[in-house]
Amino acid sequence: MSAVVIVLVVVIAAGVGIWAMQPAATGTTTATTTATTTATTTTTATTEPIKVHIVLYGHHDEGTWDTNHYNKLLAATTSLTSEGVATFSITFSEAVGAEDAERIIETAATRNDVVITTTGVYDTGMRTVAERYPDVYFLQHSNAVGEEPMEVIAKDEYPQNVVIFGDGVMEQNYVLGAAAAKLFPAGTKMGTLNAFDIPAIVNQAKLHYLGIQRVSPGSEVFHDIMNAFVDPVKTRDSVATMASLGAEVVFLGLDDTSGILEAEAQGIYAVPYFSDLTWLFPDTIIGCSVWNFEPAYYDMLKNIAEGTWDDLRNTKWFWELTLANGGQSCGTWGNMVTQEVKDYAAELTQKIISGEVVVPYDTEWW
Repeated sequence: MSAVVIVLVVVIAAGVGIWAMQPAATGTTTATTTATTTATTTTTATTEPIKVHIVLYGHHDEGTWDTNHYNKLLAATTSLTSEGVATFSITFSEAVGAEDAERIIETAATRNDVVITTTGVYDTGMRTVAERYPDVYFLQHSNAVGEEPMEVIAKDEYPQNVVIFGDGVMEQNYVLGAAAAKLFPAGTKMGTLNAFDIPAIVNQAKLHYLGIQRVSPGSEVFHDIMNAFVDPVKTRDSVATMASLGAEVVFLGLDDTSGILEAEAQGIYAVPYFSDLTWLFPDTIIGCSVWNFEPAYYDMLKNIAEGTWDDLRNTKWFWELTLANGGQSCGTWGNMVTQEVKDYAAELTQKIISGEVVVPYDTEWW
């Protein structure tokens, strides 16, 4: 194992958005900040690392969305390093709003080999910068776009140095809806809470609904929109209201744990999004709508490291997360989930993977 030397320098700077750094398991890591604090860390190793910068809407160590991206990136690069593929320098900027995105993405492009943008909010700025920096690779997360995403998004819609990754259809939400319905008596009321009333997010909720209807036709399912990814007060109020109306389960497409906490307080059950959080609330969480970015990060960065980017770009310009490739899952089942329900969910998952059951991209409220 190579020796590691870390030097930390903190300075005061002006600007918006925070740049910082976390060292990867091996490799060289350098970072800069454009905010109230700037951290620079350097790790020395025997090989020149690939410099990767990830732009986060929230924080790398807070919430469920951004932490999921950041942790899965670290996991992918750690695996690639341990396999001898390459070493990596991992840096991040966080709390980056849409108004600052292009500026921060461009700064990242001047200092890195790879820039990862983790929300569609950054799409316009990322496209502009990618065209100006053709020798930098850009990995852009996208909301679910529909069945056959490489037909929805044309091969030449983005510059050659860009690959989009994300869901075509959130198949795991269908399975989770069906599993929750299987766990309770027919007609049990449930509810969905989501961030915004846009097609991709409506689809997230609708698939829970369709899964529930598969098992328990006619069951009442409430839905509510928070108009924010994080609004603990509104979220807890909504969960409490649904519980008062008789809901036994709430599906939580939000970037914090406030909905889970309220479900626990109300004595009902929850299905949160993004990360596998069952270990924190095993008696409240049924399962989780897990978005596992690790296989996407692993494959995209491996192709960059091995010089086969064009092969990837020409065949997989949209890297789709699916149940089949491990990009989606229902996470760990909670303590209340019976073996019968687990077996049912596993069987339904295999039917989706085989194509026997087709999960639709449906963006209409019920």
